[in-house]
Amino acid sequence: MTYTAGVQDGTNATTLTSYTSNGALLRLLGVTSSPASTAWPANNDAYAIPFRLSVPVAFVGCFFMAGTSPGTTTYDLGIYRDDFTLITSLGSTAAVNTTSAVLPVGAGTFTTPVTLARGRYFMAMSSAATTLTAAAIAPTNQILRALGMFKMATAHPLPSTFVPASMGATTFMPLMGLTTTANAVL
Repeated sequence: MTYTAGVQDGTNATTLTSYTSNGALLRLLGVTSSPASTAWPANNDAYAIPFRLSVPVAFVGCFFMAGTSPGTTTYDLGIYRDDFTLITSLGSTAAVNTTSAVLPVGAGTFTTPVTLARGRYFMAMSSAATTLTAAAIAPTNQILRALGMFKMATAHPLPSTFVPASMGATTFMPLMGLTTTANAVL
């Protein structure tokens, strides 16, 4: 008898976030701080945070946690393959100036659900301006590099190919995530 695994509708949860996908390593490295409202580091910068899937998962959308004054600039959220080619993104989306809200409100939905095979991917986010605030942690850039996080300048909206650059002196990891089911609670 042969068993063929199907697509999961989640990874034992309905969401995968930048923190849950790297939480064990963050704790191992001594990062225990809670996210705080942080201004986007530079106009048009994008940040890519790696995550791994041990089984195929179908994602339907994405979100980020706004800071205390997210403003009304535009942002983009998406998923990249391990080779930094774009799989999908929301496209340039206007922020809603609501303190500590999950944006887009109700979570953003991809044009079509995306099924990712087992492997390594990157969730990415960009912002048009530093007026956007996001819930973020600020570990040292050495820790961000150890996690495999990258940034890219002039990357808003998210480009078809992410050209990874060193985090440099940047100490910024936004709280963002991917949803496996349409969730109006977000």
